[in-house]
Amino acid sequence: MAPNHNRRNKPRLSLAILTICAAVLTAVVVADGPAFARGGGGGGGGGAGGPGAGGPGAGGPAGGPDAGPGPGGGGAPGGPGAGTAGGRPGVGQRGQTAPAGARAARGVRGGGRGPDVSSEFVGLFASPDTVELAQQLGLEVEERSLSSLGLVISRFRAATPDQATAAQARLQQAERSRNALFAPNSVYRPMSRTCGDGGCTAAGLRHATRLSSACRQPSPIGIIDTEVERSHPALRSSAISVARFLPSTDATPAADGHGTAIAALLVGDPASRFPGMAPASRLFAANAFSLGPEDDVRANAFNLAEALDWLVKSRPGVINLSLAGPPNLLLQTALARTADRGIVVVAAAGNGGPVAPPAYPAAYDRVIAVTAVDDQQRPYVWANQGDYVQFAAPGVELWTAGAGGAGERRTGTSFAAALFAGFVAGAAPPRARRAEEVAAWARGHAVDLGPQGRDPVYGWGVIHMDAPCLQ
Repeated sequence: MAPNHNRRNKPRLSLAILTICAAVLTAVVVADGPAFARGGGGGGGGGAGGPGAGGPGAGGPAGGPDAGPGPGGGGAPGGPGAGTAGGRPGVGQRGQTAPAGARAARGVRGGGRGPDVSSEFVGLFASPDTVELAQQLGLEVEERSLSSLGLVISRFRAATPDQATAAQARLQQAERSRNALFAPNSVYRPMSRTCGDGGCTAAGLRHATRLSSACRQPSPIGIIDTEVERSHPALRSSAISVARFLPSTDATPAADGHGTAIAALLVGDPASRFPGMAPASRLFAANAFSLGPEDDVRANAFNLAEALDWLVKSRPGVINLSLAGPPNLLLQTALARTADRGIVVVAAAGNGGPVAPPAYPAAYDRVIAVTAVDDQQRPYVWANQGDYVQFAAPGVELWTAGAGGAGERRTGTSFAAALFAGFVAGAAPPRARRAEEVAAWARGHAVDLGPQGRDPVYGWGVIHMDAPCLQ
């Protein structure tokens, strides 16, 4: 264990000597909101570069990669879409169904591509009168009751973005004396892809080594990511429950390898080439990501809220969110309810670059934001910086599971967040059930590399994952 007072000066990073992939490899969910938020706002509307983008989102610096969100999977034991309790669980299709009388939105046809959400918006606690008004305005309405989070959510789909904008304003006015809220159905994208042939290798950066935790009774872990390849050698013996929360019945689930890589970092078989941080943990993997227009891998706020509800029902000790997108009131509220239920949420700090605005949900008070460093503990060149960053972990050129049973090196704050989440699941004391309690415990296992105390580059410092469990 390396205590917090063992400080080293923050290394200087020369951008001139670094060669980085044009695509960034991390993710963090975005949500806008009230007292739950800290660290400044991002833009509303769609994801970075996506429809309905408002002010600054989690975009990359000039010449750099765009920040976006990602992942999913999952199924609740004994419920619809449930996986088995063993190492080879079945794939669930959906954890919830629309309530009786709800009008389900049409799936977009043609190649299994999801709908263009620029013509959609979402609502919280919309009244029956408002739903009826929306249908009179020509909107398609889909409703969900998220029992684990205590939320009733609606998705409204118009024929055009202009119709959606006008209808949202009309419904907001109709609900002005009630508690209903409306927001864009924001888009979230994964931020990872294979580096291949050293394409993501910065000069002088080497493969970072993971260290397993020492606990024998790790807590369950939840993720929202792309498809998890459970037949991968790293995961065949793992207990994994999966479910899908996609925008339509014919949507094509995203299977870009990101979810498989995250799962292996968390629960990979220690006897395989891809050992995980907490291999004895049960993994609940919720996939809310599908192929959108032009094969864009994306999820939306409505489906992410559904996935969170299923995860909360599964009662993991920690949820990892290696995905990103714009602030969204619906997702913000779902995350707040998740934290209220004693579940720790860990999120990637973002891959927008040092001058990018805060990424969400990492920038919210009750979410632990994790950034990435290389094996020499230098900051990842495209990592976000800001006062919301709490910890750093290895995330540059990590060797992990790839598609088709292979392995590959991946880089980004996505993977640093997963390592930290696995460390929490395997080593944090059971009494640490809130984000602030876990952060206080983790500070005792971090080496302070920046200015003394917390700083915007490393947060409280780089976590040392070989520390023994604290009871």
